[in-house]
Amino acid sequence: MFHSSIWPLLALLHSESIAGRYVSDLEGPARAARGHELVQVRQEVDKATVAGAEVSFTSTRWLDGETSKQTLSWQPFRYFPALPLRQPVASCPNIGRQYPELVSRNQSILSRYASIVCDNSSNSSFLTDPTVPLTAELADLQGGCINMNRWPSRMLAANQTHSVELGRTCGEACDQDLLNLMRVMVDDDVLVITSTKLPAGMEYQHMLMDFLPPAWTVVKKLKKGTAKLLIHIPLQREIMEFLGVPKENLLELPFPKDERFLLCTHPSKTLHLWRTGRSDGEPLPMKNDIGGFTDFWNRLLDFRVAPELSNALAKSANLDPWQALAARQVTFLHRCVERRQLVNEEQALAVTSKALIEAKQPEELVSMCAGRRTWLEQFMEVRKSALLIGAHGGSLANAVYARHGTGIIEIVNSPEAYNETEPGVWPPYKSHWYGGAGAALPFFRVVLYERNAADELEIRTDDLEAALYQWFAYKADLKAG
Repeated sequence: MFHSSIWPLLALLHSESIAGRYVSDLEGPARAARGHELVQVRQEVDKATVAGAEVSFTSTRWLDGETSKQTLSWQPFRYFPALPLRQPVASCPNIGRQYPELVSRNQSILSRYASIVCDNSSNSSFLTDPTVPLTAELADLQGGCINMNRWPSRMLAANQTHSVELGRTCGEACDQDLLNLMRVMVDDDVLVITSTKLPAGMEYQHMLMDFLPPAWTVVKKLKKGTAKLLIHIPLQREIMEFLGVPKENLLELPFPKDERFLLCTHPSKTLHLWRTGRSDGEPLPMKNDIGGFTDFWNRLLDFRVAPELSNALAKSANLDPWQALAARQVTFLHRCVERRQLVNEEQALAVTSKALIEAKQPEELVSMCAGRRTWLEQFMEVRKSALLIGAHGGSLANAVYARHGTGIIEIVNSPEAYNETEPGVWPPYKSHWYGGAGAALPFFRVVLYERNAADELEIRTDDLEAALYQWFAYKADLKAG
């Protein structure tokens, strides 16, 4: 028997046509030209009509239990083994597993970090675990529907015989994500990356973290098949075409103004669903009381496929293969935004330069305001990098372009800075480690930024210097064999 909370979705799936037009943030000829890809377009222009469809549906045989919903059969097509861990603190196995290694010359800072991340009785921030072997999986729904949202609190896919819960971050309140949805029906086979998240104003970094690595795993399938990959912004199209996906295998549907819609395929067409799974077939947990933002299993694949993705992009960019053999650059990624501005980034850059010179390191130091470059220019700089340094945020999301062996020093918030900038949303020390993703990298350290006496956010530059010398030592050990 299917859960009663899927009624709104099924009601919309089987409701009569609701007149309307597709309204998105994209205006003008570009939007009109996309019309030929849509068979039908429905919008909740009259909420009473939509509510009526839901009510009329609840009196049908679906409610009487004459039809039970079957679970989908997921087919793994790529395997990712458990990651070996580097756990530098024997008394705290969480460091190097679900949390990165923090570098500081201040013992009280290290002790406080340990007290927060090592106490299992109070620490339940992450459901993800890099020691769990994972898969990339696909499942098919004939004539299926799925609710799409820029940042879904709940995602559900269903047809007349099957249904699958793909994500939930809260209780009954999440069911609102399934109500009053505009329906877009497509007369094509469509492949949906169900981890896709594109919150307004942060599309670039979330495209890199939650869409591009999963999409890379299906590039070969897209090139050989006829299914269309669902995308929402022009940048997704540009990068996928750059990777060789034919333009006719991309279906671009911008989000409407209310940031959500119901995507359905014609009854004769297939909705292909991508997700991260466990290699033993057991379900992955999807919910956490901290707010649901900490169970990004898909991000544990990001740095595992990053070297392949980097190599493929380099090939498409016609980079000199001999020049690409060695990474000879340390790239400092500036935040370059007013929000959470770090007042001493230039000082941190100078500390980095001084350390490289005094330690007689061969790498060139390059600084970049990533947001002022095209995606391809950002890729080029990351591709040349042996080490990336930057504050947590969109700029450092470019690490998914990193080649094999690239290291990261990430600048993250102290508990005090966290409490003032993102209280209750994420655990302190928010990092691109993301509950274990960083365990795939050979060198990953974090240092803090904190409030200074003038109430400004400031990088702890002495700790940055200490992290740099750890990287120098790591390189020397690697060279020594």
